[in-house]
Amino acid sequence: MNRYFCPVCAYPALEVPPQEFSICPCCGTEFDVDDFAFSPKGVDLIRRELRWRWLANGAPWFDSGTPQPPGWDGYKQVLDSPFLVERVVSTSAATRQSINTALLPHDPRVLQHA
Repeated sequence: MNRYFCPVCAYPALEVPPQEFSICPCCGTEFDVDDFAFSPKGVDLIRRELRWRWLANGAPWFDSGTPQPPGWDGYKQVLDSPFLVERVVSTSAATRQSINTALLPHDPRVLQHA
């Protein structure tokens, strides 16, 4: 069975490609809906924003019908991924914003990794 990688949360075990209305059981992103944009660059920016929101919300496991992998940790999953974690703001140009890492319940390096 093929496994696919979530481009939002780095979950490595999607059963179907991240497209055509499939949903990541880890972060809950519905692909081609939550990450819809008119250009590949726009999709990338939206996915970074979705990642930021998921992490800022505590990186919760989304699908109660799919068991979490043993020892699963959403922050570690992203920290160990190749993703650059940054805040994308919808303005005329994408800009980085800092976050108060004291608000994070887990490893603050996740949002400092840049």
